[in-house]
Amino acid sequence: MMQRKIKLFSLKQVQRQLIKQICSQIYNNGSQVGIGTTQTVKQQIIDSGDGSSNKSFASIMDGLNTAWAQNVKQYNPDKK
Repeated sequence: MMQRKIKLFSLKQVQRQLIKQICSQIYNNGSQVGIGTTQTVKQQIIDSGDGSSNKSFASIMDGLNTAWAQNVKQYNPDKK
């Protein structure tokens, strides 16, 4: 008979993980970064890569980072 290892998590560990996931979703939605959820950002990255846009990959990432940071401040003023 095959033995299976079962990993148990404390309630505190589960709560922390859920909070992280919820905060991440709030930040993503609020900042409208939309990584993986909108075609706009994907298309900007593709256009930058194939030269059909004058935007650089770095400038696209800078814009996303700024939007994300502003949203983190809005929902969590303790984070800098």
